[in-house]
Amino acid sequence: MAHKITNLFYQVSSTEDITFTISGPDDPHVFLDNRTLQVTSGVPFTITPQMLSGLGAAHFLSCILRFPEGAGKYDFTVTDRGGTISQFPIRGPNQEDFTEVQVTIKVA
Repeated sequence: MAHKITNLFYQVSSTEDITFTISGPDDPHVFLDNRTLQVTSGVPFTITPQMLSGLGAAHFLSCILRFPEGAGKYDFTVTDRGGTISQFPIRGPNQEDFTEVQVTIKVA
């Protein structure tokens, strides 16, 4: 089962998935390390063991969240097979018209 260290830091085993849902005013731009992920606002996307390097590895999920209307918020939901691990808002923007969020995923 995935384990929440903080809202932006999760630990998974080398055999489990972790799923994120990012809901907000625009589609987020999401990257896992150096790979672009196709993500739509409000639609869950899963990070599978095949996308991760294995035991001891740390991976970074970078999210660029645009705020086309100015202020607003995105809601993050993190789940695994057992259900919801974490839910939290990201308010913004904090840089011009966007906010950058980085989530760390550690394989243990």
